Amino acid sequence: MALLAPGGAQAAGTLDQQQTVDNRSVDAGGPFGASYAQIFTAGLTGSLDQVDVLLAKVAGTTAAFTVQIQAVSGGVPSGSVLGTTTVSAASVPDSSTGAGWITIPIGPVAVTAGTQYAIVLLFAPDPAA
Repeated sequence: MALLAPGGAQAAGTLDQQQTVDNRSVDAGGPFGASYAQIFTAGLTGSLDQVDVLLAKVAGTTAAFTVQIQAVSGGVPSGSVLGTTTVSAASVPDSSTGAGWITIPIGPVAVTAGTQYAIVLLFAPDPAA
């Protein structure tokens, strides 16, 4: 996840924090799998400008998916969307070649150090399926 600090103190794409553990499930009910959320605590105050996620798709998947940054309430995504973007299936590697890290520009979304937010991936059924 990358942050841009107020006043331009950091360049766009400055790394705030990372998690490299691969904790995905494979084909959990859809062309990409189920929808997922990852809760994080912002380490810096500023503007979130991108997230990187590890993904793979079932070969032949054509449906785009949505990535949102949501506020967190009670330890779960609140549904209050702070930023959103759509990602084409073409940018995601096929599961036959393995998962790959995808950089997703989003926002900028204002975040405050010490506050929890959620990265939410929403997958619609693939019309090609």
